[in-house]
Amino acid sequence: MFIESLNKMVMKKIITIISLSILSIVSYAQTDVNVSFNYKLSNFSYCGFYEFYVNKNTDNLENDLYSLKKQYEESNFFENDTNKVQILSSINFDWNKQKQTIVYYKEMKDSIESYRFFYTNTNYKDVLENVQNILILKNDAFWAFYNSENDPKYPEINEVKPFVKDADGVLDIFKLAKIIETNKTLLSKYLEE
Repeated sequence: MFIESLNKMVMKKIITIISLSILSIVSYAQTDVNVSFNYKLSNFSYCGFYEFYVNKNTDNLENDLYSLKKQYEESNFFENDTNKVQILSSINFDWNKQKQTIVYYKEMKDSIESYRFFYTNTNYKDVLENVQNILILKNDAFWAFYNSENDPKYPEINEVKPFVKDADGVLDIFKLAKIIETNKTLLSKYLEE
């Protein structure tokens, strides 16, 4: 049992190192997109983007982001060349035996900025709305929750971190979303809003 747990820990660390190395190479190779992290766990992935804009000229989008772009194209949003959408973060997870994706983005229309969420499956929007809380976490704060060790730079996160993991120490996104919602004042400096 101890050796099996040790092997799981070692494998998680190896996967993390490999994932971060690949992301560094991908981020360096693409000048218009800098992916801060995208680490797949057993049933979810979280990705934070910086300086990733969707406008009428953006091609080669993943299905979820293509759906978002299509929605804006249908409303003639991109007729004004200055209008664009900046992808801030996204989360993918399996729920109800279906892949769910929620994207947090900034809409820039006629020099006015507004922040919005996009759901690939709007049928579950009301049920999954609290998962939006994860998307407003700053990137380093997400990792502070994810890491098993406490970091002295994040005392507020260390205080609530035990309540966001399952019995095996794996981050549970639904628990994390609930903790963020109920502790917004405590965690305010880690939130983008």
